This record gives sequence, structure tokens and C-alpha cells, in this order.
Amino acid sequence: MKIRQWLLVMLFSSSAVMANTDNSESNAEAFKPNPIMAMSMAMDIEQNRAKLRFNRLQLLEQKMQLEAEQDGAFWEIYSDYVIAMETVNDRVWNQIVQYAEAYHQGKVSDDMALALLNEHGVIDSQRQLLRQRFGNRFLEVLSPRQLARFFQLEHRMDVLVSLSMAKQIPLIE
Repeated sequence: MKIRQWLLVMLFSSSAVMANTDNSESNAEAFKPNPIMAMSMAMDIEQNRAKLRFNRLQLLEQKMQLEAEQDGAFWEIYSDYVIAMETVNDRVWNQIVQYAEAYHQGKVSDDMALALLNEHGVIDSQRQLLRQRFGNRFLEVLSPRQLARFFQLEHRMDVLVSLSMAKQIPLIE
């Protein structure tokens, strides 16, 4: 799949979380789940996370240009990297769910806002530490240029996901 096609899949994948961002009121309403919608949203989130992991894998397979002798070792390290990052990404999704529940109840307090900000900082720090740790492991099988390419691809995919989420999550009122 070409990058352009992958981007389109990412931007237009279906999810109960996605809403029309042109109208902030309808976006806020779509973000307010009832219990049945919340369960459906959780299932959709997990489906979309699986799609994202699959799309990342496909893109990396196409764009990394690995030599045959690098292939097995790279994917072994990448598997560990994905597992480590999933732990961090779980924190992001938990933060989104907490915010959605508080937003729905009209209870996004100053204390909660500070807690969300602090958690966001912790998450960013954890991601950076994992990139450094795994960067060293990847250098055992990749050249520095290949490692830079890998992190460029990772960064692009992370930005697309972040942009999509930012469009869907209403601002604190």
C-alpha cells in the first residue's frame, strides 16, 4: 500500500469516536457516550488500534528496505518495541476514556486538568526513553541511516494518529 493510500485509510477509518470536527457542538455530542455507546466505542477503539498496528507493520515492511540478513533480527526487536509502546499507548487510551467520562458528566475540574497534563508529560517521557533504549538495540542490526528512516516513519504515523485524535476530542470547557 502506498503511503498516500495508507494515509487515507488512517484518516478515514471508521470509529464511533470519529465525528465531524467542523461543528464543535456536534463533535462534543458525539464524544458524550451513553453506556451502550461506551462499550461500542471501546470495541471500536480496539479494532482501530489493531488496524493501526497492521498498517504500521505494512508500511514498515514496504519502506524500511531491509537486507535479507537484517530482516529477522529487525522484526524481533520491532516486536519487543511494539509491546513496550503498547504499554505506553494503553495509558493514552485510558487518559482519553477518563477525559470522556468526566467531559460527559461535566466534571473536568482544575485538578483533573492538571492530572491530565502531568500524565501527558509522563507519557511523552516514557515514549522518549523507549525510543532511546530501542534505538540502541536497532543499531545492532540497522545502519544509522536506516534507524533514522525507521524513526521518521514512526514519527509520521504517530503524528497522523495524534492529529486524528485531536480533531475528535473536544476542548475542555
